[in-house]
Amino acid sequence: MKKESKDHADNGKQSRHHQTSSKRPVKSRGWEGVRSFQANCFRLHKKRTKILEVAAKSTGAGKKNASQGVYPKLEEALLVWLNAMTVKKIPVSGDIMKQKAEVFVLRMNMKDFKFSDGSLRNFKNRNDLKF
Repeated sequence: MKKESKDHADNGKQSRHHQTSSKRPVKSRGWEGVRSFQANCFRLHKKRTKILEVAAKSTGAGKKNASQGVYPKLEEALLVWLNAMTVKKIPVSGDIMKQKAEVFVLRMNMKDFKFSDGSLRNFKNRNDLKF
């Protein structure tokens, strides 16, 4: 009798090739796929500086889009202050953060702006803060 290899054994199991390719074969999109790929590469190349900047500032939150608040200078000042408090191991609550935001608003001469509970919540979400 002839000895069969494992791949082609007739014991009711499919060969290794058939087990891994149970889905339909992928059809090539031809030149349309190439143009789509080129367009995506070009778009990413145009946005490379923003992508690299966001990646450098990333906290690892796994966000797809980099959102920015309405007052980026205020948010940057709050983040610098919050980092300083964290280094000094001084606990910061939401109320303390809102009070500090009001101080920054006055220093920056921002009129008619109140750092509300919603502003605080959105700021925390944008910067992946938990406290």
